[in-house]
Amino acid sequence: MDIRDILLSMFSGIWYFNNTSFKNLFDKSVATFIFALLTYALIIEFQKQWNRLMHKRVK
Repeated sequence: MDIRDILLSMFSGIWYFNNTSFKNLFDKSVATFIFALLTYALIIEFQKQWNRLMHKRVK
């Protein structure tokens, strides 16, 4: 997974979140959990890319 995949899934998740009426709290908590995982993955991936960029610049 790279940043584009993660961002795409986050945006589709936001779209799904806004366009569905959740009948129970369980669905909403699951969606929030998945969104948090995607955010975490995005941060880790961004740090990897940033470290790679800085590493190239140092050499």
